[in-house]
Amino acid sequence: MAGGDNIRYIPFAQLSATEQEIREEIEAVRWLLHNLRRILPPESATSRAIDRDATWGEILRFARWEECWDVVGLLEDAFETLGPELPEDVAGKP
Repeated sequence: MAGGDNIRYIPFAQLSATEQEIREEIEAVRWLLHNLRRILPPESATSRAIDRDATWGEILRFARWEECWDVVGLLEDAFETLGPELPEDVAGKP
């Protein structure tokens, strides 16, 4: 490539590290969700969604509806931070 090209090149090793970091962030959010779950009423829709590992979008909708603001904050931050890098099977629709 010529020096004037504007195409961004990411070495494979760096790309793999980024994917690993995203997986680690997803696991950290899942861990936090399951810890927050312990303080939620067991019969709540948010609790049941967390228990069945629903998508974050579905959990977020229930949490907003039930005013579970700790869960809402966690997931909104995760969506803002990870955004388009989140796999659809994790994110769903917020």
